[in-house]
Amino acid sequence: MQSVTVSTSVNPLSPVALANMTYTSTVTASGVATLIDGSYTEQAAPGSVSLNGVVLLPSPMAFGELDGQQSAAVLVAEGGGGSGSFISLHVVQIVDGAPTDMASTELGDRIHVDSLNIADNQITVDMITHGSSDPACCPTQPVVRVYELQDGQLVMVSETKTGTAQAAGDDALAGTTWTWTGTLMNDGSERLPAEGVSFQLAFGTDGSLSATTDCNTFMGTYTLGADSQITIGLPASTMMACPDGAQQDAYIQDLTSIQFYLLRDGNLHLQLPFDSGTMNFAPAAEGPSAEATPAATEATATEATPEATEAVLPQPAPLPGTVWLWTGNVLNDGSRVDPVEPDAFQLSFAEDSSVSATTDCNTFKGAYTTGEGGTVTIELPASTRMACPEGSQQDTYIRDLTSVQSYITQDGNLYLALPVDAGNMTYTPVAP
Repeated sequence: MQSVTVSTSVNPLSPVALANMTYTSTVTASGVATLIDGSYTEQAAPGSVSLNGVVLLPSPMAFGELDGQQSAAVLVAEGGGGSGSFISLHVVQIVDGAPTDMASTELGDRIHVDSLNIADNQITVDMITHGSSDPACCPTQPVVRVYELQDGQLVMVSETKTGTAQAAGDDALAGTTWTWTGTLMNDGSERLPAEGVSFQLAFGTDGSLSATTDCNTFMGTYTLGADSQITIGLPASTMMACPDGAQQDAYIQDLTSIQFYLLRDGNLHLQLPFDSGTMNFAPAAEGPSAEATPAATEATATEATPEATEAVLPQPAPLPGTVWLWTGNVLNDGSRVDPVEPDAFQLSFAEDSSVSATTDCNTFKGAYTTGEGGTVTIELPASTRMACPEGSQQDTYIRDLTSVQSYITQDGNLYLALPVDAGNMTYTPVAP
């Protein structure tokens, strides 16, 4: 009987192979990153808590012939611990039986690629990039770019603008309120709310946003871009201690990282970055445990009423006629700044929009303005000129106070949000 040897072959350009190979990198110390299951991390610098990260995006990918060689076009996202996510296009070909990164080019920071295609010896990239006035967070300009592999480099041979940003009047989320029903990850795992009705999300008609968790209320803003892009910022919050097992931190981290939204069958779906999963929401009137009716299924997101929004999430209390005592800054890195002289730092809001602030050595006067959704601006141009003692906190305190952007009041306390999600200045009321 003749023996037969069975051999197996592995496609060097399979998604599994592409997720476990070495790519060139602009953030790693060595200039390369060897991915394991699609990702690589390293310490940004000795002693640093920040990480450099390199991730292969699982989609889109394209396969075809470039310069007569079977090739794959893939996307790699890189970050250095900050808010940026730099997307680059890579061409992978087979060299000595192994997948090899042959050439790459950067596409942009926080851009979104809708599709890739290889045909006629070219790579076509359909994507959303930054328009001339777009902020770094929120590109809105749809374009189609065409690249060729020339002398070992990826060269863009054409770029065509294909549309314009979504108009402001197309905001289907404005005035709606939602209840979180769970987050479904692309690996099949699921995170469900332990206290479902506690996690609510309310979109204002002025771009403001409120979110409740199992222990606090957060306030901020949202912006929409082209092709259902969304950016959420929640810089202000109450500071109630969360019990063991609270889901707040993971929920807020996911919520402020989402990039795209979808309204389907009357529900809201928020897409997590790198196609890692989806946060799912039902209209607040139904809640996560309610049995959906045909009428509810057919309802659109815009049918949530303003009355429902006001009932779920409290609005900031008026500031005129209030006096507050600074109790410290709670920063989002976990640190605190406490007043050395606790009774010295007071803040008074008058009915005529004037404001006064005392520090540990002077009194400052100016004006304040408030807007919808808890926005606030404080200006303090005039002050006494007493010399401050060594160790005075005045300069830092006034700098923080005049940089705040929004406020919230809860349980009788005042919270002023510092910029760039740095933390909150916290106050208690001064007895009349």
